[in-house]
Amino acid sequence: DGPNSNDVAVIEFTGRPFRNHDARPIYSSIEEVGETIWILGMGIHGQPDDFPNARACSNGDQDSNLREGYNTVEQANNGVLMYTMKPSSSSTSHSREAIAQDGDSGGPALIEFEGEWQLAGVNSGTDENNSCDWGSVDQYCRLSEHAEWIYKAMDDTVDDASRGIRHTTDLESGARNCCLHYLAVFALFITIVL
Repeated sequence: DGPNSNDVAVIEFTGRPFRNHDARPIYSSIEEVGETIWILGMGIHGQPDDFPNARACSNGDQDSNLREGYNTVEQANNGVLMYTMKPSSSSTSHSREAIAQDGDSGGPALIEFEGEWQLAGVNSGTDENNSCDWGSVDQYCRLSEHAEWIYKAMDDTVDDASRGIRHTTDLESGARNCCLHYLAVFALFITIVL
């Protein structure tokens, strides 16, 4: 789907797949720039100053604990939300400034809109080699560009073929295998509970 190379999937479960997590609505406004994003992930943890150099974080601790922090969307175009890791000395940093790391792929970026946190992005990586340093830029798949398709796919009043739904049994095994990790993580935040 969509205007870019970021893959987005919606998975339907027959029960509630994740305890204590409700499905979040998709942030469908195109006004992400300047908004605070709430970042969640279970990947490598630590601050840039915790590592001897920017590349050392790839050997950082990963203990599967869910962590959270905040940042501000600086760019939203071509299917991507982008933001920069700023040191606490920056006048624009958050008290819990965060950036996604290895192991956070597929995790959410949420924007508070009309009193609730809505899913604005899904972590899709960075375009640089030093993702653990002040000034690093991170990228999330911009879901506002996919919102119409996502809501269409979730409309269970329409038959599957009309919604563009393909069941995993319809996919070739190679395509199914390459996407399962991302689909499973993404499903934590967009679920249809039957």
